[in-house]
Amino acid sequence: MWKLAEAIGPFQDEIGFRCCGRSVGFLHQASDPDLEEAELTDQEASDWSAIFTSRKILIMVCLGPGKGTLEMQPYDDEANVSEITTVPGLVVVLRTDQLSFKFFCRGREATHVATSFMLQNDILRMHRNKLEAHLTPPAQELDQWIDQRLREIKEMEPDEPTEEWTAKGDVPRNFIHAANRTWFKRQTTVCKGAAARLPVTWEPEVFFLGCTAGCDTVIEVPIMRWEHDTVYDPSPDAWKKDPPMTNCRHASFVDGVDLFDNKLFGLSLAETKGMDPGQRLVLEVTYDALYRSGMRKNTLINSTCGMYVGTSFSEWNSAEKAADVGIFGATGGAPSITAGRLSFCLGCKGASLAIDTEAASGLSAVFWAAEAVEKKGAGHIQELSCGIGVHLCLAKAWWPAHTAAGFLCPGGRCFTFDASAQGHVRSEGVGTVVLRCQEKMDGQEDKEELSVGTIVGGATQNSGKSAGMSAPSGPAEQAVLVEACRKSGITTLDVDVVECHGSGRFIADAIEAASCGRALREGADSNEEEMLQLCSMKTNIGNCIETSGIASLIKTFHSIRWGIVCANNHLHQLNPHLDISSCPLLMCTEPSEQKLSAVFVGVSSWGFGGTNVHLHCYGGVDEEIRLPPEPTPQELRPRLSYWPSGGGDLGSMSRPRRGFFIIGSWSGWTEPEPMEDEGDGCYGYTLVLGDTRWEQFQLLIDNSYSKVLHPQRYKAPKGTEVFGPTRQEEVMQDSTWFVDGRPFSTQIRAITASAGSTAVATPEPLTFTNEDEGLPGQLYRIRLHIAGKWRTVTWAKAKEAPQGLLALKGPEAKYYVAGSWNNYRFEEMTAASEGTYTCEVSLTSGPNRFQIARNGDWHQAIFPVSPNAGPTAEIEGPIDRKDRHWLVSASTGDKLKITFQRTIDASGSSKMKVLWEKF
Repeated sequence: MWKLAEAIGPFQDEIGFRCCGRSVGFLHQASDPDLEEAELTDQEASDWSAIFTSRKILIMVCLGPGKGTLEMQPYDDEANVSEITTVPGLVVVLRTDQLSFKFFCRGREATHVATSFMLQNDILRMHRNKLEAHLTPPAQELDQWIDQRLREIKEMEPDEPTEEWTAKGDVPRNFIHAANRTWFKRQTTVCKGAAARLPVTWEPEVFFLGCTAGCDTVIEVPIMRWEHDTVYDPSPDAWKKDPPMTNCRHASFVDGVDLFDNKLFGLSLAETKGMDPGQRLVLEVTYDALYRSGMRKNTLINSTCGMYVGTSFSEWNSAEKAADVGIFGATGGAPSITAGRLSFCLGCKGASLAIDTEAASGLSAVFWAAEAVEKKGAGHIQELSCGIGVHLCLAKAWWPAHTAAGFLCPGGRCFTFDASAQGHVRSEGVGTVVLRCQEKMDGQEDKEELSVGTIVGGATQNSGKSAGMSAPSGPAEQAVLVEACRKSGITTLDVDVVECHGSGRFIADAIEAASCGRALREGADSNEEEMLQLCSMKTNIGNCIETSGIASLIKTFHSIRWGIVCANNHLHQLNPHLDISSCPLLMCTEPSEQKLSAVFVGVSSWGFGGTNVHLHCYGGVDEEIRLPPEPTPQELRPRLSYWPSGGGDLGSMSRPRRGFFIIGSWSGWTEPEPMEDEGDGCYGYTLVLGDTRWEQFQLLIDNSYSKVLHPQRYKAPKGTEVFGPTRQEEVMQDSTWFVDGRPFSTQIRAITASAGSTAVATPEPLTFTNEDEGLPGQLYRIRLHIAGKWRTVTWAKAKEAPQGLLALKGPEAKYYVAGSWNNYRFEEMTAASEGTYTCEVSLTSGPNRFQIARNGDWHQAIFPVSPNAGPTAEIEGPIDRKDRHWLVSASTGDKLKITFQRTIDASGSSKMKVLWEKF
């Protein structure tokens, strides 16, 4: 099968698509077609769905021992069925996108065939609306069957699906996955807008795109923040010194923390001076997010928009700043006032909460904001909710304490999942997501609404009594992962990617990865389909504590929209405590494609006090920002040019009364000649190849230029579809068939591949020569085949030319001069002797340019190889006209005699020479 597939590979351009893969081989035993067909099962539909959608070519090898029957028919109701009898050893290559087929045997003796399909895999990534253009009728029928079956599965689903229900019966697991990705039976929360101030950028999507490129925003603490050398000591025991020091000198910082438009929010300059920069950024970023979601200040007044701010102890009170804070100093740095000030400045009357769960604060705020907009059947709900996280590095005072606690990494990076993980580096960030409830039932949603992403559910729990208040708890993390799946209405196997907390702590990372594997992939097969990808945003920018959950969520929204899973930076050697042999886990070191068009991605956060939060995001690739593969345009899509069994009717306009005629370049397109009726819908004409060793032609019905048959392309090869009859003036320019007798040889290296663990040797290049190669005088039989409504034109060598060059001659060629002195109108040259032609012309003042054309045909132009050439220049042609001319300078009244010489040797090659003289 591989050898046959390799032989097809070089012809991908000619067959009109790119073969991206090959299916596995199948062994079939043929049966009597009269036997009752077995009912299609879910597993069979699942196994064949992708193949039916993307298959393009069938390779079938008949194994025997008996004979069989292959029945074929185009996807055309008018086409007749064609049957061939197969014998052992017969190989059939068939276009499945053009023909339906059925193989069976009529005798008692069974027969077997081996099959494989050449696939165009990028079809599977197309949007459903565009995918339908590639679906053949059998694929459409199977797709509709699966679609109906998915609806039935979702209707049978209990309110709280379990793994036991998933495994119940014969329903394939991927059917459960597809049903969960297509129809929801519960509410979802849509993110209408998102804004953030993160290291390096203020634009969330730019932040994500940087992550795809492996950006690393961590730098040494800049002098504009504080003099870090006063607290830095590289020794491992720096925190034990007096005064305590830190052995970490790196962090990520947000630009513009000192900038603020106080007038936008109606705040006085005096109040602004005493405000924590974090509070100022929360005001700006939250209004930015609301603005992106379509809200304005006048629409926010008296709205029920809720503010849920993930914040903690502010370093503003420990920062080096001016002392004139005035009467606003008490509230300027109070975390509890952040949410209240936000509601006050924007006039919102929804809930206003400050949530402090350390590094889980931001994601906790989003969780409770999503809960607040959910419709629970009683009372009024909040129209909108804002989930907010804020963390700034404003003082050096707490760095020694964090070093003593083992939080900070001396290496200056977050080495999440790596063997060198020793902690995290701090990072700044402020982020806001605007949430609104959206009911999505049976695949319906409001396409007009602004949407950054969708949250389908989540859960939050505390570790309770564990090894330590700051120690991660594996069972607690597993419990919150499973609970989040239950509340989202999906199974644990539906989760494709997890954006981990991944703070770079050696043991904590191993516990989190193991918890994801056991909770989401326990008992799953270790194969590509069940692989769970783990990634962490902290390897790019560090740990922005209260904002880390928000930043991970925003990154996840854009990751889903772009269909890309970001890599983990600084991952060189896997943490030895990570056992990935028992669970199908993957920590990518390079960006990768999402494995499905629509995915569920989990986002996790963990707080120092034991708080675990996990949310599920859902969505597919946004086709406005990342265009999916387009279906092949209709005009370029391969068409069945001829079906020998026929079917249908051409109509009265296409039936000749006087017969078919042929007209071509050998006569200068001036003398149509009749074609002979060979019977059975075939008409023929014998062509004598001219001295150019190629000819072009068209066909006429009843010798009428208003009934031209043509191939709808330039220099069409044999076997192409016949179009028409069409009026000559309406025929596409240069729509002709092309008989090429010139020699050529092309080498193409076949596709190499591997079958299992055995490497296939690189094959020798395939050499192709011109089967129509012939010298001048060679005879070709041109045939027009008609079967029902199907028509095609073919040709083949009739016989070898008699001995001696040009023993058989076609019409004598004529040559014409066309120049700038007469606006390139043809002037016929006179034959002075055999192979010599002359013409006298009157020139105009200045430069005069000219070319020569055989038979007055610009497709048989003769010109120099260099522009503006003299008589000694090398000559090219007869071929299609190019912008190269001979140049003669003249005065008014000058005349020019042009002499053209052309001789043809025994090999069929020609020698040409152009001379001229003024008189």
